[in-house]
Amino acid sequence: MSTYVPQTGILRGPDRASQPIPCDGNETLVQDIDTCEWAGNVGWVLIALNKLRNSGLHTDTIALDNAIDRGAAWLIGQLGRNAAYPNLISLGIEGNISAYFGLRAAGRLQEASLLGSAIFRFGWDAVQRRMKSGVLPADVASAMDVSGSWGSTFLRAIGKTQEALDAQAYAASILRVNSFDATRYGYGDIAGPYTPAVEFSAQAAAAGIHDADFVLQQISSLQIPSTASYAGAFPGALDHWYGGPLSPWNTTMAGVSPTAWVYFAQYRDPLIDLLRPALSLSISPATVRTGATVTLSARVIPGTTPASGDVYIALQAPGCTANFCKTLFWLGALNFVKTVQPLLDSWPISPFAGPIFSYTFNGSEPTGTYRWLGAFVEPGTPLNLISDITQPSFEFRP
Repeated sequence: MSTYVPQTGILRGPDRASQPIPCDGNETLVQDIDTCEWAGNVGWVLIALNKLRNSGLHTDTIALDNAIDRGAAWLIGQLGRNAAYPNLISLGIEGNISAYFGLRAAGRLQEASLLGSAIFRFGWDAVQRRMKSGVLPADVASAMDVSGSWGSTFLRAIGKTQEALDAQAYAASILRVNSFDATRYGYGDIAGPYTPAVEFSAQAAAAGIHDADFVLQQISSLQIPSTASYAGAFPGALDHWYGGPLSPWNTTMAGVSPTAWVYFAQYRDPLIDLLRPALSLSISPATVRTGATVTLSARVIPGTTPASGDVYIALQAPGCTANFCKTLFWLGALNFVKTVQPLLDSWPISPFAGPIFSYTFNGSEPTGTYRWLGAFVEPGTPLNLISDITQPSFEFRP
């Protein structure tokens, strides 16, 4: 759901746009679907669920995979709503871009490619060299997300590097701004360059916009101190502003989005992560008894540019301490070695999903928690990661 409303003490979905009936997920009219389930939200949930899958922290990997597959299928089912704009979902570019990255996160690369081509076809302004806020002739507003941050990263993802630079240059020129008292500098957004918007300044910085380091220094000092309410959070903007094309928009209230995007800007942009190859391992079941078989499965999502990498998969046995873990590197079948060795050398990273290892416990194995580790690294350089490390675990109880 795009939002929830309270009713007799419980939360339910919003009412449909066409009539005062609560959304139930079976809407067919586009205006109802956009009111009930916004495509961009679904895209971002898929990005988050993929992060969870890659981390190996969620034990019910089958349910997680099914949730991601169903979410991707819903997005794919929304493609081509409007016959005048084939392969797009919404008439707004932001929702399409979020859906594109959601499909990439879900491993639906073919559908993501179709959507990406349509976004560029209908959303790129070849005269002003930037992404428009929407596909209609009237959609000419300048927006940071579609030009200076998410849109720029999207253009990189589809191989439009020069267009990505041009779009960020446009956003950096049009949306740079200072606070009302001229003490802080940053970037605004679609409301206009009236006052620095923390969320959108941080999004732009995370995507590598001009003066990103300076902008982050400007907004980092706005973090709410430990002695105040909402300690650690960030405000939405430096000043209240109730004007511009979207009213109201800028507010000094603390919010989740500005706080999250400052964190991402200081750590790592989740969208840029989706430009890199990803390897995720999953284990079933999460708890194994004597006589039961544990199965290790792998899923590979290539990056946006062709790449080769050494594949490392290792198993850590129970008994890890703060200073030591017995780590065995897997070489295929039941072959494990103590020395650092790759499973595959210079493998052309390509889509894959399926089981790669299984073992039936006979009861003689050490009890406790086992952890698998997996990653892609640059060929011949075990320390130069080109993917995150995936590390699911399972427990053996005799």
